[in-house]
Amino acid sequence: MNPPRSAIPKEPPCARAAVEHGAQPAPRAALVFLAHGSRDPLWSGFLDAVIERALAQNSEACIRKAFLESMAPSLLDEVDALTAQGV
Repeated sequence: MNPPRSAIPKEPPCARAAVEHGAQPAPRAALVFLAHGSRDPLWSGFLDAVIERALAQNSEACIRKAFLESMAPSLLDEVDALTAQGV
């Protein structure tokens, strides 16, 4: 069971603060890592490490994570957020 949308933490904009200041256009694509999810909040640490490593190689990449159940955000919520950002 997924948490209510109001409980989902907000992710920073994909193109970082530069988009907010008009310095560069929003990215045209995003990579969303989809994992099963767990009741243990520490379980997603491996996914955070993968994302951190990918961002180290390309700091302007738009990379997010989503979960099938038990954790937030869901894939639908993440796609909605990216769409709202113009990605």
